[in-house]
Amino acid sequence: MKSLIIALVSTLVLGATFTNISSDTKTTLQGKVTDAKSGDPIIFGTVALMKDGVIIKGVETDLDGNYFFKEVVPDTYEVEASYVGYTPTRIKDVLVKANTSNKLDLQISEGVLTEEIVITQYRT
Repeated sequence: MKSLIIALVSTLVLGATFTNISSDTKTTLQGKVTDAKSGDPIIFGTVALMKDGVIIKGVETDLDGNYFFKEVVPDTYEVEASYVGYTPTRIKDVLVKANTSNKLDLQISEGVLTEEIVITQYRT
């Protein structure tokens, strides 16, 4: 019985230690999204934080084109900015470091979708 109690207490202490370590290492990523031609801020644009092609988090830019991701685990990510009527911009290998304010400004260009779109109608 004494061994079981010691094992439980050890597990709880180690779990709390690892939880504190992982939460202490979380950091932020922020920046500004602007029009590549005019330099104007992109208002209410979308910025996605991705890992291996999967969206981890997504935020919207504010009235000044700024975005902010909080509680980001330090790692290497892809960051994509998009807005209606603009060609999305994706930056690969964005290194987010612990214990620092990580900053990445993005520019997107006006453009049209260059991929073919096929519309199919089904009748019932």
